[in-house]
Amino acid sequence: MNKEINGFLTYIDIERGLSAKTVDAYRYDLGKFSEFVDKELGEDWKVDNIDQYIIRGYMQFLADKGYKKANSAVAR
Repeated sequence: MNKEINGFLTYIDIERGLSAKTVDAYRYDLGKFSEFVDKELGEDWKVDNIDQYIIRGYMQFLADKGYKKANSAVAR
């Protein structure tokens, strides 16, 4: 997992104070995304290399695995 992901996980854990379960969920999801990007771009990718096509490809990958879009409520 790259340093940007680790930095983000540290941020949401320490600075934002999110629960351990939430941090673990982010760690899992970002780890799976990172594995996908490794296969698409090689293991030496950088965050700057991720574009809309990589994200759309990952969304399609998840859809092909049977995942569905979540309905999210917007807090007001």
